[in-house]
Amino acid sequence: MRHPAFTSWSRTLLYLGCFLLSGSVFALSLTGMSSLPFGTLLLEGAFSGLVLSGLTVMLWFVLRFTRLSGNNPLQGFFNHLALLALLLVVWLGTEHLIIFLIVNRETFTLLVEMMPIKVIIGTLFLLLMVQHYGRTSSDTDQVEQEADTCDEEPLTEKKTVALQPIDTITVKSGANIHLIPVTELLYLQAEGDYVLLYTAQTRYIKEETMKHLESQLPGHFVRIHRSYIVNTNAISRLELYEKQHYLVTLKTGHQVRASTNGYKVLKEKLQL
Repeated sequence: MRHPAFTSWSRTLLYLGCFLLSGSVFALSLTGMSSLPFGTLLLEGAFSGLVLSGLTVMLWFVLRFTRLSGNNPLQGFFNHLALLALLLVVWLGTEHLIIFLIVNRETFTLLVEMMPIKVIIGTLFLLLMVQHYGRTSSDTDQVEQEADTCDEEPLTEKKTVALQPIDTITVKSGANIHLIPVTELLYLQAEGDYVLLYTAQTRYIKEETMKHLESQLPGHFVRIHRSYIVNTNAISRLELYEKQHYLVTLKTGHQVRASTNGYKVLKEKLQL
């Protein structure tokens, strides 16, 4: 799954341009508060925005594929607070390290004096991005759940007409060919035109569709989400987190999301 800013070249350029412009405008607003030359502030602001753009991409993946909310609101608060602090440290640390290598000591000292202001602005900006990405993630999950509802019946029908279930999956990796026993699979994850195959030891990538693989897998593999198929023999527990969000924890500690319909199918399969 790709960050929304990288779905096309135009969106990528717009995304980077917004951050470069924002950093430059912020730097220009400090011209009356610093004795640094205009060009130095402009360059520092543009570079700061570029570093921050990379961190917001990382933030999107963290919020999309991790469970920061925890089991209670207090744990979720501290998880988000720790993430925010980490991003600020990485942002300011990376920026000032590189600046230290390219400017003289006097200029660097003047730039460091502006750090408190940047901490405040950066904190507010990252909080806004967390809220924005959180809403985007919820909307995406809702769309996937609706799509999962539409696909559920056709997928079930294909499963019933499957012939003999396979016992191994062949994956080509460069000049090597891996034969993966189905019994070793924990879960499968859709990733565009590919499927990620997870075992307890490693992960494989196969150019195949989820629907095709689902029709070939044994009955103890269940489609719990538009993007996930799980081996029910590897499940440790099921739990609800947040509203209409379900989490499946495997015996190895891996965790995968389940849609509302997928959760119902899984409960029926496990006779819960």
